[in-house]
Amino acid sequence: MFEARSTNVRSLVVFSIIAMFLSNLSLQAFSSPVTKILSQKNLWIIPEPKKIVDAAGSFKLSSCNEINLIGADLPSLFKVNLLERLDLKASITLTNSKAPKPQAINLIFSPNGKLDTQVEYIDNDEFETLSVQGYILHIDSNSITIAAKDVSGLFYGIGTLIQIAADNISLPGLHILDWPSLRFRGVQQDVSRGQVPTVQTLKRLIDVLAAAKMNVLELYIEHTFKFKSHPAISPPEGLSVQDANAIFNYGAENHIDVHPFLQVLGHSGHVLNLPQYQHLRVSPCKEKPWIMTWDVRKPESVSMVHELMGDICNAFPGQYLNVDITEIDIDGFLNTGSTQEEVTDLIFNYILDLNNVVKQHGMHLMIAQGPLDSIGHLAGMGPKLDKLPKDILIGMYYTAGGDYKPAWKTDFPRLQTNGFNFFAQPWIDSHIRILPWVSHAMDFSDEEVSRGLAHGAIGSITCDWGDAGHFHLVGQEWYPIVYHGASAWTGANLDRNYFDQAFTFRFYGISDSSVAKAIQLAGNINGQKLKVKDDSGTITEKSSYYFWEFFNNPFTDNNMIFLVDPVEEGNRICKAADESISMLQKAYANASRNKDNIEQLLFGARCYQAMGLKMIMVGHERDSAYSREQLCVELKKIIKVYEKLKADYKNLWLAEDRENDHMHMLISRFDNTIKPCREKLSEINK
Repeated sequence: MFEARSTNVRSLVVFSIIAMFLSNLSLQAFSSPVTKILSQKNLWIIPEPKKIVDAAGSFKLSSCNEINLIGADLPSLFKVNLLERLDLKASITLTNSKAPKPQAINLIFSPNGKLDTQVEYIDNDEFETLSVQGYILHIDSNSITIAAKDVSGLFYGIGTLIQIAADNISLPGLHILDWPSLRFRGVQQDVSRGQVPTVQTLKRLIDVLAAAKMNVLELYIEHTFKFKSHPAISPPEGLSVQDANAIFNYGAENHIDVHPFLQVLGHSGHVLNLPQYQHLRVSPCKEKPWIMTWDVRKPESVSMVHELMGDICNAFPGQYLNVDITEIDIDGFLNTGSTQEEVTDLIFNYILDLNNVVKQHGMHLMIAQGPLDSIGHLAGMGPKLDKLPKDILIGMYYTAGGDYKPAWKTDFPRLQTNGFNFFAQPWIDSHIRILPWVSHAMDFSDEEVSRGLAHGAIGSITCDWGDAGHFHLVGQEWYPIVYHGASAWTGANLDRNYFDQAFTFRFYGISDSSVAKAIQLAGNINGQKLKVKDDSGTITEKSSYYFWEFFNNPFTDNNMIFLVDPVEEGNRICKAADESISMLQKAYANASRNKDNIEQLLFGARCYQAMGLKMIMVGHERDSAYSREQLCVELKKIIKVYEKLKADYKNLWLAEDRENDHMHMLISRFDNTIKPCREKLSEINK
């Protein structure tokens, strides 16, 4: 009796401590005054606004009688969007007046930067200091008012109102003052080295970006566009001019500039390997085909690139065109008569030519750069910076990772001092991975945004790279993409706990942070190091993409062979994956929207789970004392799991992307596990 009672007392004490901890945690969960107010009102806005204060009363949308425009006229699209997305009655009146009206949604549009009418609850000084893309949103018991200087600001204010009104009949009184920290906020989507998404998929991605108040979608293109001047370049699944027009126009409707990130120097093997164009390359690049480079010493090479760029500019007539001049075949140049100095001069003059081509289409040129002084393979323009035209934008890549990490400390101040507009570009850590490594991607976004802002950057585009065939699906990128948008809007000053709950509610209609946490659990497996033993017997910890461990032969691949304890590693992976799957399954049952996206996330988590089971099996296979009968059970399970994943992957791909050779190549990789496991099973049974 005493022991039982003592145990109960201890349990109560432990429970009390845990309860106190959770209570304190809930009080501290939302760290900023803005997110505390929003969470108390059960409002989940992405990105979180800069400033918010309470206002009196609440406004019932059912009592709204009209949409009232004050100031310059607006496209009818705004009015239609409000009617549809706020689910307002069709009989609502659209009016113009000189002052706000009661029981109305008042849209104040003042391009001259000043309030031309007195509004009791909007301060003139507050409005005049508002940035171009900023807005003021005021809700009280009398009306709703959105004020902005620019169409984009009004669009973002309406977007916030729509988020507040989602699943709410009565809108709480509040006053929001909001603006973006960076002028350009976007994502680069690789559509050349794996999936070529359908037009509908890219439109859906635009919807996601618009919800996050992002304004750039950049399509990484090597060859998957049906160039009018050279139609033989594109494979059948490439984007047509009609596709490009549809995507561009839909982006424009949502205040998103859609344009390519075009390879115009290196990374051009898909074009330059074609027999009719091989004479235009520097060298065959047999060992590193991805760096195959246009030989811009030849006028015919430059002329052809000009033609390709003209086709692209006509199809995507946006604000600017981004071109990649990095990762070139420098050895090929040097081995065929050019000096390093000559190559730098050559590329500089090539950039000037490209700039003239883009200008003819009324657009601006952006060039990709790694560290500015990384001449050679990365084609740094540091030696030519003082001669580079200031109307050329510079996209700064690689400056927060690996060997290039210190570069930003010298390059960002240098760009600022020299008066260049530049973008600070992170990536979502998706390349050669099953799912993006989300926590690292989030940190990377915050690093680049904060560093860029400190040195005058005007934008930031996070990048999706398609190395190794782009296994991950477009929908599996939403979380790190939207986080980057929120970081670029808030200046890397956002409440992550609030973001997780806002993301889960906004995109899935679930009133917790379950989907965000599940994404983190699976994606952050990428950040866990593996214990390996090299040929000398030395044990170390190494980082891994967890890609080849998932796909390659479990019995012959070095990534598996060198694991010190595959069972331990497999159990660790399964623990995180199992929890992620459980959370996503519950979320799927509770979601009111985007359930198909949760299916994509579930697939990714199941891949990690399968890899964990595979590692456990490998450990048991190595153990001669382990039951061969039980090993056969495990082998059969892995075969079954991988066959199911293989079939599911094809279905998920075709639901989102166009069928192509990349799809069949990636599907065949599942057989690298299935076939050896069948052979091992047959061997044991013999």
